Amino acid sequence: MTVYALKLVSGDEIIGTCTTTPANSDSFWVLSRVRQLLISQVGGNNLGVTLMPWLASNQDSEIFIPAIHVITAVIPASHIEENYQSQVSGLDLSASKIQLNG
Repeated sequence: MTVYALKLVSGDEIIGTCTTTPANSDSFWVLSRVRQLLISQVGGNNLGVTLMPWLASNQDSEIFIPAIHVITAVIPASHIEENYQSQVSGLDLSASKIQLNG
């Protein structure tokens, strides 16, 4: 399964684990553990990315998104995917926080 970031016609930008990509415009994207990407200001003029559950009522089930509602789909930048994987797995995957004894 691959992680994709989708830009929707509504303006939402979402990220999720993709189980099915559409074969044509009548098909569906099938994603699980979908999060919405939000740009937020963090200290001064710096911007950061915040991930929030896209559907608060059901955060982990598969979601079917009609392909006609998707403007574009990309493999997210590595730091965005790392943040996503950390959030959905509950593990801190950042290399800067890994310490080895020895």
